[in-house]
Amino acid sequence: MLMERGLLAGEGGKDFMVWARSSLERGGYEQGVAVLKNVADATMGPTEEIAKQIRQTIIASKEAGTLQISDEQVNAYVEFLRLALEAAFQAKHRAGIERYWPVARIAVKTVDQVGHDALSAFRKVIVGQSGAKELDLVAPNEVWRGMKIDVQVHMESVSASYKLWARKIEILLRSQDAWKIKAGLDRGEYSVGIEGQKVRIDPSMVSFVESVPDYVVEEPFEGGTLYLDTRMSKELLAEGYAKEIVNLVLEARKDMRLADDRIVAIELVAGKGFRAMVAPWKDMILRDASALDMEFVTAPSSDAYVIEAGLGQETFLLGVRRAEM
Repeated sequence: MLMERGLLAGEGGKDFMVWARSSLERGGYEQGVAVLKNVADATMGPTEEIAKQIRQTIIASKEAGTLQISDEQVNAYVEFLRLALEAAFQAKHRAGIERYWPVARIAVKTVDQVGHDALSAFRKVIVGQSGAKELDLVAPNEVWRGMKIDVQVHMESVSASYKLWARKIEILLRSQDAWKIKAGLDRGEYSVGIEGQKVRIDPSMVSFVESVPDYVVEEPFEGGTLYLDTRMSKELLAEGYAKEIVNLVLEARKDMRLADDRIVAIELVAGKGFRAMVAPWKDMILRDASALDMEFVTAPSSDAYVIEAGLGQETFLLGVRRAEM
């Protein structure tokens, strides 16, 4: 993957471990950090298989007659969706969120109409691959509603029109929702009530300062900017923990060298709170892990492959064994 992305330029077809070792020997600690960053960056993006699935989905829609676009537009759509997904995965990486974990919301602000059209037509691709529960599409000339905005009152302009009420107008405007003021001005009219009078606010009287909330990761990419809401509700945490269990079972299956169609049984030794969180996701865990049953036990079976794991404040034992049908 590093060579495909040109990150091993000048190294030819040299074996990765040979290249990495020689880089460390030449550059020491700082070069080691750079090597690890290259590896992380390369593995954050969607695989070629995902890009292939995106193309197949777009072509299928075109052939079905539900999407009227040229072959050139197909290529543009595939490239934009690929870049948007890479941005989503990179944003998750920066936030310390595993790629397969669910998130509450992502938003994508596009720089042109092509990107906006691609997202509009294939939003399910982005939602499905990124694990986002909600996707906000932001047109090139719009501001994402998840941004934090503060209103700035221009007192000279206010005083020029309402000298006696200028201070009261400033206090009223600062106490109101900045988004509400902006929406009114965008429609061409916004007013406040003072001493029984309707006072019209002119666009010259205010301006707005946008900023990214602390809980949002901003990830620019070629074609736009992606915003990731990192807030985790109890429901999202529970789903994330369930996905972690699936991932651990799949890793255990590899270590046990089980065939893909071999059914297993799952045993969990965990606290009451953790059990309550993952129990509603039992069916999903069984389906995705190819398991017959999942039981909460006091100790794993003697023939089980056991993993000790920690998730946040929770620690548990996971036992995986061949299931008897």
